[in-house]
Amino acid sequence: MAAFKRNEASKAPVAFETREGFLKKLSPNAFAGWQERYFKMTDSGSVLAYWKGKPDGSKEPQGLVSIGTVRDVVIRNAVEFALISTERDWILKASSAKEKDEWVA
Repeated sequence: MAAFKRNEASKAPVAFETREGFLKKLSPNAFAGWQERYFKMTDSGSVLAYWKGKPDGSKEPQGLVSIGTVRDVVIRNAVEFALISTERDWILKASSAKEKDEWVA
């Protein structure tokens, strides 16, 4: 089951499953490119946190995406999807189409 399911009526995502794993995110810095990060849905699906590597429990996340600010989930291609939020757009890339489908339904 996917971590995000698109609400077709409003296009807003509905987070409904705990999910974690490595994804690449496109840096907002044009020179940085793709960065591998470990993502984990936390707080009952209300926050998507990410770290530079798999967290050991003592590390604070490097960043947070508040699912409440995400207004759309856009499938960009077979392995990429975007979380369009009121704060910024998060472009994410899975290692395969199957893995992308495990994150987004």
